[in-house]
Amino acid sequence: MENRSFHCSLKCDRVRMIIRLLALFLFLQVSLAEPKDLECKRKSAKICQLDFVIWGNNQKPKFPDLSSKHTLVIRSGSIAEFSKTLVSQLGSVTKVQLGQLGITSLFISPQWTSLKAEFNQISELHIEELVDVGDSTDHIPKTFNERDTNEEVERFVNQTSAIGNPKDESDEALNATEVPEVPLADTPFIDITVNALVFLNLANNRLKSVDNLKFLSKLKELLLDGNRIEFIKMGTFAGMRNLKKLSLANNKINRIVTPEPTSFLALEKLSLAFNQLTKLDVQNWAMSQLTHLDVSHNKLTAMDVTTLDQFVSLEKLAMANNSWHCEWLSVAVKDFDRSFVQLEDAQETCPKDEYELKGFCCKYFQHSEDDSINTFDRIKRMEEANKMMKQNFHSKVELFKTEWMTNAEALQQKAMNKLKPYEELDKKMQKDDNKEAQKAMENLSKLIEDCNDLLEKVKNANEHNKQYTQRFTSLFYTTLAEKNKLVQEMTKAATLEEEMKKYEMSFKANN
Repeated sequence: MENRSFHCSLKCDRVRMIIRLLALFLFLQVSLAEPKDLECKRKSAKICQLDFVIWGNNQKPKFPDLSSKHTLVIRSGSIAEFSKTLVSQLGSVTKVQLGQLGITSLFISPQWTSLKAEFNQISELHIEELVDVGDSTDHIPKTFNERDTNEEVERFVNQTSAIGNPKDESDEALNATEVPEVPLADTPFIDITVNALVFLNLANNRLKSVDNLKFLSKLKELLLDGNRIEFIKMGTFAGMRNLKKLSLANNKINRIVTPEPTSFLALEKLSLAFNQLTKLDVQNWAMSQLTHLDVSHNKLTAMDVTTLDQFVSLEKLAMANNSWHCEWLSVAVKDFDRSFVQLEDAQETCPKDEYELKGFCCKYFQHSEDDSINTFDRIKRMEEANKMMKQNFHSKVELFKTEWMTNAEALQQKAMNKLKPYEELDKKMQKDDNKEAQKAMENLSKLIEDCNDLLEKVKNANEHNKQYTQRFTSLFYTTLAEKNKLVQEMTKAATLEEEMKKYEMSFKANN
């Protein structure tokens, strides 16, 4: 009996478990089939905050009525494709803030003025270009993405420019027939002739190209840090006449091109830090309002200019942690001092094969496996660098001598001035004037401290002179080694030429 009751209870438990699993499965199916409508956290506020949203093929919940809201905040959830269909449910919202939603594709509405969508996986942007047809107030919407070329855009503009005003025909069609219920995504945005976006933050995504951002002509602040951009055409941002801040830091940018003079009328801050730039051509940049420029943490050896006079408003410059060439850097730093540009960063220590110059590390020689450097040109550059180091060495020695003589004379004069009253003080000391004696001892102690300080300065100068001499010697032996290599190459060339002559004579004799 006990065994039968045990087996019965076991079977009952299994049946109950199966029933519960079936009920849970049915509940999930119903939930997925009919997702609950979304609701703003505070219905009366002008800002609609949604804490969790899932939007996909199998689940497309209905957004709340946002006609009275100006801002939408979605904190978390999963929306792989932030499409035009989804955007059409957002009503009159003009400011959008998107949390980490795993977005890969993003449609930017022309009516938005502010968009923040950092820390997602965005690799594709869709931006609607609205083209005016002649003097008409109508417009024809078209969506471009990164794959569209400039030729396709121009072809579209040429095609639309030949189309007449379709307003009357469309109005008659709407009046003649009843408009069926269709998704809002199929209806073009009304009374919008330009993208209104002013602020855009797409930092820490997966963008590789930003060419179609040129359609966002109203932008004032653009943040693209932490993406995968490798190539930049500065003309992309030329039409953004109100752009004040542009940040492209922490990408993989290795080339920036500006083939023609390009004006950036309002740009104040530009950051290209933490990229892979080896050279930077700024000659065609017209940035009269630029106050902050950051090119630090790249692989730059030089710019195409040695003076930044073209940036008349420049106040702060960050350029440390690059591979500057000493010849360019020495000229550029002098110009920075003259133009009162504040250098925001510096390097405390330099690698063994680099030299410190005004707080920055540089090399006199830039060896690259990809560069086909002629041996004679390399020797010439070495000799020029050797000559420059000699001049710097002699100038520093002369400066040290001048400072030493000036300090020594000043110290001697100071000692004589302090010793003059000692005879009088000695007489007063005989009269048991302890106060005067104490004051004399204090003056003597101060004189000894001054002498010790001067001696420490002399020691430091000697140590610096020794380090500079070691560097100069190292450069001398490097130059000598390169010259020896050149001699060996010339010897090999002469030997090869002699062998070719012998081969030619042998060939003629045989024929």
